[in-house]
Amino acid sequence: MTEKAIVKKIQEWFKAKGGVCHKVHGGPLSAGFPDLIGCIEADAWVVEVKVPNAKPRVPKELREGLPKEMREWMEKGATMLQAKTLYDWQCAGAIAMVATSVEDVERRYQEEYFGFSIGGKHYDRFRRTQ
Repeated sequence: MTEKAIVKKIQEWFKAKGGVCHKVHGGPLSAGFPDLIGCIEADAWVVEVKVPNAKPRVPKELREGLPKEMREWMEKGATMLQAKTLYDWQCAGAIAMVATSVEDVERRYQEEYFGFSIGGKHYDRFRRTQ
């Protein structure tokens, strides 16, 4: 599935949940900004979309020592700037993620709003750490 197709499915998902979601079009003035910005139930969401099995673009040795979330996002194909931007938004209270499918977004939604821990991860939306 292409990144464009994944973006479209995620936008439809936001709409079905009663939220809003806009695509941020790439260009020199939006470098590093996530592909999608959305809102559900008064929560800001920023989502960087990658194709499944995207190769990491940042060498492993450069990822060492960075916050866990940034390392995970870069392992899914995010650039250093994209991961830093997601991390800044997360630290400010937004729900930030790299998604390779609409199922990734649904999983994160379940974790955030219903407290499910899926795949060994649990995100507490009220107590984000830096």
